[in-house]
Order: sequence, then C-alpha cells, then structure tokens
Amino acid sequence: MAQPTTIRPLSIVLLALLTSQVLLVSSHKGWIGLYLSPVFFLGAGVAIGLLPLQRLPRASRKGATPLWLWCIPLLGLLGNAWEVRDIIQQFALDPRASDIIPSIQHMYVDRVFAGEQVYQPYYGFGYEFHPTYLPLFWLPYLLSGGVLIDHRWLAFGLLALPLLVQHYRMTRQQGPLLEKALKMLLPWGITWWFIRHNPDMVGYTLEMMVAGYYVWFVLSILAEKYWVNAGGWLLTLLSRYSNLLFVPLYAVIGWREKGWRPALYIAGIVLGGILVLYVVPFLSTNWQAFGLSYQYYSDATLVEWQDRPDLGRPYHLYNGVGMAYWFYQLWPGELVERITAMRYTQIALCLLATVLLGGWYLRKTRSMHWRWFLLAAFQVYMTVFYAFVQIPYAYLYIVPVLVSMMVVLELPWTRHSAHTEEPVLEDAV
Repeated sequence: MAQPTTIRPLSIVLLALLTSQVLLVSSHKGWIGLYLSPVFFLGAGVAIGLLPLQRLPRASRKGATPLWLWCIPLLGLLGNAWEVRDIIQQFALDPRASDIIPSIQHMYVDRVFAGEQVYQPYYGFGYEFHPTYLPLFWLPYLLSGGVLIDHRWLAFGLLALPLLVQHYRMTRQQGPLLEKALKMLLPWGITWWFIRHNPDMVGYTLEMMVAGYYVWFVLSILAEKYWVNAGGWLLTLLSRYSNLLFVPLYAVIGWREKGWRPALYIAGIVLGGILVLYVVPFLSTNWQAFGLSYQYYSDATLVEWQDRPDLGRPYHLYNGVGMAYWFYQLWPGELVERITAMRYTQIALCLLATVLLGGWYLRKTRSMHWRWFLLAAFQVYMTVFYAFVQIPYAYLYIVPVLVSMMVVLELPWTRHSAHTEEPVLEDAV
C-alpha cells in the first residue's frame, strides 16, 4: 500500500523565508523600514542555510519524470525571454546612464578584435576610465560581439543554461509530480519577478551572467568530478570573486573528506586557469591593473555614499537593501571611515561565519553529507557577504536569492516513500 504524501513543515518555512528575500529586494524594497528590511533579509537568508542542517532529508535521484513536464521550464524560459526583450527595447545603451555594457564593448571586445592591449586606460567616454573587470566577466561577450547580437541576450542565456541543468537534475528525483512541477516553476517565477521589478538589471548591467555563474558554482559543489569543481571556482573567481573568503572552508572540508590528492588536483586546475586566462595574457601587460580596479571600486563607493544633488541623499543607501544604511547613519566619523568600517565588518563576519560553520561540521559530521553541508554553508556565507556590500545596488541581490533558491530546491518538500532521511547525493553535472 502506498504511503500518503504530506507536506514537510520545514519546506513551508523555507519557502516563506525565500519569498520574503525575493520581495525585499524587488517589489517591496524597504517594506518594513530602512533599518529592519536589510536585517530581515539577512536573517531569512541565514535561516534558509541553517534550518536544514538540523535534519537533512534528501530526495532520491532514481526517479522517472514524464517528458511533458519539461513544458514548464520551457514556458518559464520563454516568459522570461519575453520580459527581457521588452526591457532591452526600453533601455538604450548610453554610457551617461550606465557605462557597464558600453565599457564591455569598447574597452574589452573592440580592443581584443583590434589586437590591442585590454587593461589600459580608456578615454572614449570623455574621462579616464581604467578596465576593472576580470576576464570571465567580459570574455564571453567576444561571442556576442562577433555575431553582432545584444550582449544582454548572452547574459540571459548564461543564466538560463545552469537553471535548465538544475531542472534536469530535478527530473531525476522521485516524488510527487506536483512537487516536481512546482520546483520547475520556482526558478523562472523568481527570475521573472526580480527582472520585472529591477529592470535596470537587464537594461544596464550583465548581472544575470554573474547569477548564472553562481548557480554553476552551486552545481559544482554538488558534483563529484574534479574538473567540474574547479570550473565552478574559475567561473566565479575570474568574474566576481565574492566567494573568495569561502575558499578556506571549502578547502579544509574537501581535504578532510576526499584526501590531499583531489584537493591538489582542484587547486592545480584553478591556479592554472588563472594563469592561462588572466595573469599571462592580460595582467602581465599591466601589473597595476588589479590594484587599479580595487581603487576604482573604492572611489566609486565614496561617490555613491555622497548626497545626490537631485535627491539630497545617496540614492542606493536609501533603497531599503543592504546594511550600508546602518553604517551611513550610525557609524561616527567621515564617509571614508564609515565605508572602511563596513568593509572590515563584512570581511570579519564572512570569516567568522566560515569558522563557526566549520566547527559545526566537525561536531555534526556523521549526520550530513559534506557536499550538502558545503552548499548550505555557502548559502549562509553569501547572504552575509551581500548584506554588507558597500554599494547595495538592488540588482546585485539576484545572486544570493538564487543561491538560497538552490538550497530550497535540493530539499524534498513532502514526506513520501520515495524520500529518504539519509543524505543521498548524485553527481550534479
């Protein structure tokens, strides 16, 4: 006799927390106040990572799924593509509004096609502008530049691809068909809602690509193949290295569970990739490039923390996203001192989170699969990191939101005979 299917209370809590995160950085920015909204976002994100660690039900990966269920992600993909199309038509690429995409074209793509050095100052916008992006932030756009399609479409594709890979993984789960259908709908619903309420993310930035990279990174955490693990690190470290401070925890746990040889393989591939893709072809032509990019970010932070003449206040600090408002309002001293305090707080809390999570793992190691633990720990780390970003552009937060979503998708939402209380992992990619 088949066992009845019931909803897990934990899944309801996690979905509610994820929904609150999505709303607080999209349609309901600052909804519960400029002080409380970012605190609630931080607390919800940390809870999404920590609550499942108390009990780790996982879904079996040996189920079959009817082919027609793929209609859901395909319709979700088309719906998001339609929204992206509308936004692209509305947002003209003007460096006076945003220099992100124009700089990708003129400072990187055009220079590569012309055989020029990339990491040199650019003056085409009427001022001196130093290249700040790492190679995997701009190298993919050689493809879109070569075939003359809008770079924003490629950014969307680089997010859609790992989401489709995640859908494939979900089709191999056992469990109720309705649960699978909802899990296939969730990523596209979140992405559509976020895009709709942050159209500048599509119109002016390439943040969808960065979000895609971090979905790949999550998939690489769950993978057994060394080259997949290393690939996840390369995609992120050579684009936007928000996960840099997570390296120690990842390395220690990987070394402890798999031994020194796999850890050295992964480290060797990552270091070799950095040398081949960045140091030798680009950084060696201008050794100051990395330092100049960091200085540019520091200067941009100071500008964003100053009052805008049209508003009489710094716009992005008053949008209800991120903890920057706390430091701007409450930390004593000049702007530079407040920014520095926030930067050090971010680093300290990220390191503290990795230390505490590592200690938790050593105590609870027998009750959890180490790759699942790394996923949950990474989600906590990313929530903390983004909560203390010094320039809290709302569009940035699609990255921690999708990482939170990946944790929720990895857990079964129902009690069913097809689910097991033991951590069952299959290669993610």
